[in-house]
Amino acid sequence: GSLHARSALVRLLVNAPGREIARVEELFSASDSRKVREARERFFDEVRALRKDVESDGARLALLVFPFAFQLEPNAPPPLVQQWILDACRAEGLPCLDLLPRLRPLGAAAFLDYDHLTARGMQTVVDAVLDEGLVAGGNLDFDVLGGCRRPKNTNGIAACLGDPSGRVR
Repeated sequence: GSLHARSALVRLLVNAPGREIARVEELFSASDSRKVREARERFFDEVRALRKDVESDGARLALLVFPFAFQLEPNAPPPLVQQWILDACRAEGLPCLDLLPRLRPLGAAAFLDYDHLTARGMQTVVDAVLDEGLVAGGNLDFDVLGGCRRPKNTNGIAACLGDPSGRVR
């Protein structure tokens, strides 16, 4: 769900058809503009719809808020976008983890480029998710999930994701 939400954020806030925001930095430099406020509303409308879909499958949605590489630089702008997402999640009672504090100590070593994490950055994210308990017990027990028995590779995982049971998916 978190990758979908990040994708939704980018799609809704940055250069989407019919939108006026051309660069992600505008979210920080013009955070009080009408177009940015409207983009935030559209983003959370999509998060609410996603939450409804996830819960209808018997699962729980949690958001991960990933920073952009420029946010780890010494003179980075204040994390306004992270703050409004965290505030909105609190208001909705939706679990949300801001990864900026966890990735900041890595600096440039966290990112390959503008917004793609290195292996070290990704391991930091995995550790944060497990530390925060966003994955029950830190492990998924596939043995209790019907026909999906501990998938060993992406084909096995894909089979579980295509299972008609919402619990298995």
